[in-house]
Amino acid sequence: MSKTFLCFISILLFCYACKKETGVAGPAGPAGNNGVDGGSLDTGTLNGNLATYDEFSWPLSDSSGVNISLQLGGTTVSTSSDHSGNYFFHGLPSGTYNLTYEKANFGTMKVFGISHSPGSNLNTVVPEVYVLQNPVKTTIDSISLNSTYVYIILTIYLDTSSLSYTQYQNNFALFIGSDPHPSLENTTLSPLSEFITPDGYGAYSFTYYKSELGGINQTTGPYYITVGTFNRFIRAFKNPSSLFDPGFSGYYIDPSNGKYVFPNLKMAPNTVLVQ
Repeated sequence: MSKTFLCFISILLFCYACKKETGVAGPAGPAGNNGVDGGSLDTGTLNGNLATYDEFSWPLSDSSGVNISLQLGGTTVSTSSDHSGNYFFHGLPSGTYNLTYEKANFGTMKVFGISHSPGSNLNTVVPEVYVLQNPVKTTIDSISLNSTYVYIILTIYLDTSSLSYTQYQNNFALFIGSDPHPSLENTTLSPLSEFITPDGYGAYSFTYYKSELGGINQTTGPYYITVGTFNRFIRAFKNPSSLFDPGFSGYYIDPSNGKYVFPNLKMAPNTVLVQ
């Protein structure tokens, strides 16, 4: 009996001695590297909406497939628009961003100076952008000139299919200047564009007094004239009377030189001289 009891006690003592201690802190390990400043890791979203328009100034129902890119450090970050024209950049650090909008057969649009400061409950929202199709059937084949002592008649020839639509006169870009190759680089866009009208035979004409062609900037000739087509005035809805100028949502000023840029402007292949 005593041997059995002593054996039982020995077993208990052995089990107690083998029991693992828990809840006891071990020795401190080596210190880790310092973490990155949390301010630079603050995740914030920059987002916006765009609308695509065809060369006739009509809104397209599908605005997907536009590539939007911005510079982040030494790399380019890109995303694409969805069917409704929405796009998102997640996790951008604080900074001022320039965005570029590109799609095949459309003019490249740019937006400058979007200030992004993550950390609030609200995203940084880019103002609405318009991405406009490059002219194809609205492109100008050629221009010709008839001139008298008093006035000129400029005739603008478009694609032969132009009989199927009427180009809005303010979607013509008229350039009148002293440079033999007038363009946005050297000549102011003329407000006389509104006097370009369809002639009923697939062409368009511009008639004006020769002495007033240069306005207050150039009172005497010779004058060099050319014309382009673009989508400066577009339609907000499927309504011919809803044309409006989208302003800097459809064109922009290049900050490097202060020049206006109309991304989908397509110039005529020739220039005429008025003497």
